Amino acid sequence: MIVTAPILPELSSRHPAVTVALRLSRELERHGICSDVHEGTGLALVSVWVDLVVWTDGACYIWWSGAVSSKGRRLLSYCSTDDPVSAARRVAARYVDLRKGHPYSHVIAEALASIGVSIPAVETSGNGG
Repeated sequence: MIVTAPILPELSSRHPAVTVALRLSRELERHGICSDVHEGTGLALVSVWVDLVVWTDGACYIWWSGAVSSKGRRLLSYCSTDDPVSAARRVAARYVDLRKGHPYSHVIAEALASIGVSIPAVETSGNGG
């Protein structure tokens, strides 16, 4: 089990994985997707949604594609950290798929509405993974 803690952008000089995780998080924001970056030992995680956590060692981004092998193993997607724009586009497409099956709970939707936060509609198109 890897224990992580949220980090602040100004602390990103600790490990290259944190720097590239923050880049991905910023690119996801351009798609209207909020995420949290967490630092582990030699890696960083970008928590996006239910069943969508991107992890990186600083060299590549890895996340569950949503597919399962014939042996029941989760098939992973990856992208070089040299291309956070493409990685964000592909993660955003996976996010759209997941949001269809895991929308905000009624309690969270009400809480967000009470503070004036609108919940974006889930797009029905997209590709990637």
